[in-house]
Amino acid sequence: MIRRRCLPLLGLTLAALACGGEPRSTSVTAPTPRTSTPAPAVIAPPLPASDGPLWPAMTRVEPHGDVDLGARLSEIDACGSCHPVIAAQWRESAHALASFNNPIYRVGVERFREVKGLRASRMCAGCHDPALLASGAIDAPIEPADPRAHVGVSCRTCHGITSATLDGNGSYTLTAADDLIPEEGDVESVAAHRRRQAPAALGSAAMCGACHRAFLGPETGPPHHMPGADDLGPWLASAHAGALGPVPELPLPRQGCADCHMPEETASSDDAAARRDGKLRSHRFLGGHTWLAAMRGDDEDVARISSFLAGVASVDIAAARIEREGAPTIEALPAESLAPQPGDRVLLDVVVRNLAVGHRFPGGTRDAQDTWIELAVLGADGRAIAQTDAPHRLFAHVVDDDGQLRRAREVEVFQGTIVDHTVGPRDAAVTRHAFVIPQELDEAAWPLQVTARLRHRSRSLELARETCLKGGAIDDPLRAATRARTGLSLDPCAAPPITEVAAVTLELSRAGDGQSRSDAPTWSRLRDHGLALLHQRQEHLEEAARSLTRARELLDEATPDPAMRARITLALARVAVDRGQIEEAEALLGELEGVAASRARILARGYDRVFRSGDAARLLTEHPPPPGVDPGYYVALARAEGTAGAPRAALEAARAGLSLTPRDPDLLRAAGLALDELGDDAARSALASYLHYRPADALWRLADRCERSSPACALERVAVHVHELAPPGADVPDASRPADPGRRRARVRR
Repeated sequence: MIRRRCLPLLGLTLAALACGGEPRSTSVTAPTPRTSTPAPAVIAPPLPASDGPLWPAMTRVEPHGDVDLGARLSEIDACGSCHPVIAAQWRESAHALASFNNPIYRVGVERFREVKGLRASRMCAGCHDPALLASGAIDAPIEPADPRAHVGVSCRTCHGITSATLDGNGSYTLTAADDLIPEEGDVESVAAHRRRQAPAALGSAAMCGACHRAFLGPETGPPHHMPGADDLGPWLASAHAGALGPVPELPLPRQGCADCHMPEETASSDDAAARRDGKLRSHRFLGGHTWLAAMRGDDEDVARISSFLAGVASVDIAAARIEREGAPTIEALPAESLAPQPGDRVLLDVVVRNLAVGHRFPGGTRDAQDTWIELAVLGADGRAIAQTDAPHRLFAHVVDDDGQLRRAREVEVFQGTIVDHTVGPRDAAVTRHAFVIPQELDEAAWPLQVTARLRHRSRSLELARETCLKGGAIDDPLRAATRARTGLSLDPCAAPPITEVAAVTLELSRAGDGQSRSDAPTWSRLRDHGLALLHQRQEHLEEAARSLTRARELLDEATPDPAMRARITLALARVAVDRGQIEEAEALLGELEGVAASRARILARGYDRVFRSGDAARLLTEHPPPPGVDPGYYVALARAEGTAGAPRAALEAARAGLSLTPRDPDLLRAAGLALDELGDDAARSALASYLHYRPADALWRLADRCERSSPACALERVAVHVHELAPPGADVPDASRPADPGRRRARVRR
């Protein structure tokens, strides 16, 4: 039987939204006959808020008498008198330099305010300028000497948040209640102060996510909803949070935001927050902000942050191919087993794996990030064979209405993200790099040495240039006010430091007996290669299967490890599912023990694709994730239950998912369709929300314009594309410089 549902909504024809043919699964239990027992009440999910007292910031302030909250948030010295170590650490942090005293933020926010208006910048202020927002000063021009423009995210901001939601754009409630400053020697007053300064929201994922998740809309830029920076969402879906993660993964210790960004440090006993063992949570909030440290001239902090970044991701040359005129392609797994000859065209698969970052790598404002892969090929005698021309960069490609890439945080003209090359938590990505071995290469040059480096800079050089132009003058009023207030002489024209996150070297010999200097075992490298290829288009799934199969063989030969073997088998089953080979996936998964939840998730994905929605819903229901994580689980469950004809179950799944990701269009659609089937009037509002938050139709037009105007854009939108390395003597720019779209030497290869 074909089940069809067509909904008239707001006078629109929504065939694509609500009309579809879905074969009913034969495994679905027949409907129970109606009885006189009244049906339970329908509880519609809360829909995303789109207003508030400080909209478009989602921040709320609890009034408390005549307290000037903006002034209170700006007062740091009172806290520092008892907590000198914490205050000193905070002053070095990006939180302390989050407002107009941050030259990077300033260049963007002032341009945004000029184009979109002062009130629209409340959206920025909810996270960057709480003192200006709470006092209403953000709605007016900012005076350079205003202390509220120099405090950023202060002590009383985080410690004054009484509640927070997972919406983003500053979705927290701030109290103006008294700090209850303790009296020396008064134990009860100290205890009361501790309770006051540690509200339930402190340190929670919701509190951090309230600002580390953002979105734009008609009030702040594009005519449609546009998701922005989001570190919370990837973490909620990751193994670090307790979710299964997007790829089969071994269980990991649960780690929240503070575990990585506020590790324990040994502190002076002078700080009242230090425990008896002399430790306290670091308030440096380490991330990737090497450029801010360089602006302060703080070489020690640059080194500290660089050390924090080193090793968070790996880079490897996992597989290789040879293309010879008129001959079949030769593949080598692993890459060092390739046996190239002079005249061969060699293609190298470079894999980046996010090992330790709980969100995407790089994270934060992904459009302005600058992380790239550099390759160099040398002969054994040191001669140059090939080198990176236009490097592959890991960032989100955000474009304006003409489809032009914007790399300097021009939020006021953002229209959409057309491709994102950042890497999810514990996930992997693959790119290809090609060079031709010179015919005249003699024996002294063998074996060839191929080095791949993963390099990171906290912001793009396009943004660095804008920042220098805006605030580089020595007598700039805001720069002078920062110097007068804090003693910091920030140099907006300081060169952004470059950190080497990871590097690997590979030997290629004519006999195929080269060596890799990777610390990872060969089976692990090929597993990562296979995982990376899982994200690519259908034509690359066969390559993923070959790498994973070879990884399993090498694991069995090297050191039998049932748990890791099971993970590789899960990945092979995922390949089978994505190729539509459900019986093969069932056979692979039938061998496994102790991975029931992962097995269920992969099979449910397959059953959903072949219209066995009842079976998919059953499997998912039997293996739920821990509470409060894994929004992708609820998307899959809501879709399966709805298609299987269980609207109440679909609605409950959508409600649970929307509590984690309130603007997810798939969940809003599932909720709307379920409510409609249940005859509830709330369906109209839910489906209207779906229409507002679904991906904009304009993205296709923007992507087409970008591809037509830029060879680089056309290249980067191909799933597995080839970056051509340049031969010796070519006019090659420094790979640390921004790419010039007009001169990119790369071929689009599928």
